Parts: sequence; C-alpha cells; structure tokens
Amino acid sequence: MTTGTAKNILCIDILKKVNAVYSHSTNKDYYYFAPTRSEKTASFGVHKTKNLFYDYAEQTGGNSISLVMLIQNCSFNKAMIWLKENFSYYEPSQAPIKSNQNFSFRQKSNQTYTIKKTQDLQNLALLDYVKSRKINLDFAKKYCKEIYYQVSNKNLFGVAFGNDAQGFEVSRKKYNEKDRYNKICIGTKDITTILHSENKTDFSIFEGFFDFLAACTYFKTDIKTSVIVLNSVSNYDNCINKLREENSKKLYLFLDNDRAGTETKEKFLSIESIEIIDCSHVYKGAKDFNEFIGYT
Repeated sequence: MTTGTAKNILCIDILKKVNAVYSHSTNKDYYYFAPTRSEKTASFGVHKTKNLFYDYAEQTGGNSISLVMLIQNCSFNKAMIWLKENFSYYEPSQAPIKSNQNFSFRQKSNQTYTIKKTQDLQNLALLDYVKSRKINLDFAKKYCKEIYYQVSNKNLFGVAFGNDAQGFEVSRKKYNEKDRYNKICIGTKDITTILHSENKTDFSIFEGFFDFLAACTYFKTDIKTSVIVLNSVSNYDNCINKLREENSKKLYLFLDNDRAGTETKEKFLSIESIEIIDCSHVYKGAKDFNEFIGYT
C-alpha cells in the first residue's frame, strides 16, 4: 500500500473500524467521542471535504495515517502495516466530496483560518512579492498557488505551498512590524515531498519552500533529485519516516546556516545507513539559500 492510497482511506472508516462512537455532524464536520480517552462531550472532528481529523481537546490533527498513529500509538511504518492489514480490499462507505468549498482549521493558538479559495499564482501583488525575493516566476508558478483566507476577521491572501498533510505553508509581504500573519501554516504542519520521476531515492533536503525555489532559480533548473522541504526543522521525524519509506540512500542537505539548521544537520549526519552530502557551502556566508541569491 502506498502513502497516497493510505491517505485516501476515509478517516470515518478508520474510526468505524476501531469502534469509535459517532455523535453528530454539522455542515462541515462529523463529530465523534475521542477514541483515545473517555469524554462526555464529543470533541473529535473529521472534516467532510478534506478527510482530515482534528482533536479539539488535544489540539492535534492530520490525515488518515496520522489518525492511525494516534489511535494505535505507533510509528508511521506500523500505521501503514495496520492500514494494509485492515483495508486491503477497501471500498469507501461514502464517496469523497470535492474540496471546492470554504473550510476552516483551528490552530493551536486557537485562531481559526478559513480558506476561501486557492488558484494558480497570478495575482500581480503576489508576483511582485515573489520577484522581490529574487525567485524566478516560472518555478514559483509551477510549485505554488495563491490562497485567499480569513483570520481574526481579516481577509488576507498569500503565496501557498502545499504539504503532505494537505495543509498549506503561506507567505506574504509583511506590511509592518506588528503584522503577525505574514508567515503561517494553514492546516496540519508537515513536510512537502516532491518525487523525481527518474531519481526517487536520492533526496535534496530544504528547510523552507523559498529556499527550495531559490535553489531552482540559482541552478536555473528543477532539482535533479527528489525533494523534501521540511517546512520546519520540527518535522525532522516525518522526513526520516518518508526517507525510509522511499528507501533513500543519499541526501543532499541545503539547511540554514543558523543554530537550528546546524543542529538539524548534525542529526542527519548521525544517520549511518544513508550517504549525507552537506551542500551549505554553496551559500556560505548567507543565512540560507534565499538570502544568498539576494533576498534581504
């Protein structure tokens, strides 16, 4: 069973398999009594259109694989084995609903982000923002979308980069020092995996998506290996699980030249089963690849 197949298994069918107790539904969500604890009020939601769960009490969520990892208290690999054993011959209990409607995510900060729409990158203000970061527009348009969303009664828009949990890393121009919403994640935080059609086992690792775009811009071509963008060094474990899933043998590290990047690089270098090549010398003297090509 592939990761893509596993993510298509409906969360409601997984909850049914483990005998979770259904409570009620709204226009957007199904609600269950949490399968991991006793509770009097149902606080475990599944979004109807995105097939993502959210535990409102614990403020955590994710896709169907993350759901199994939570319920079974197990690793990614064991969750995949469980899904294969329980859903080898799978027919959804209902057809998935297209996700062209508005939908909301409640973050740990208790802010609710409502996505209005996503579309191809074409907004002139966003294109100017991308150019101000010295990024070639062809690469930005290939890998990014523009997203329109609402937070704290503010209607905002930005450059969106999708992740493996169907969330979005969002970046936009910062208009003043008090602008808190210029860089956020909408949905579940996760890595972004881009598999190369001919080189699926060698990976280039980037810390942020603008660094990935900066590398494409600098080399004037798509990266010739598969790519994982961490989107946060806190996603290191998710990255390692993905590398094991793809049987990776070689990594090219393009991490930031700061404390967090250096500490994460040391964690990668401690892996004995994979050849590690540190590429930070390419942008020596700069904090990261985006700064190296001229963004300040």
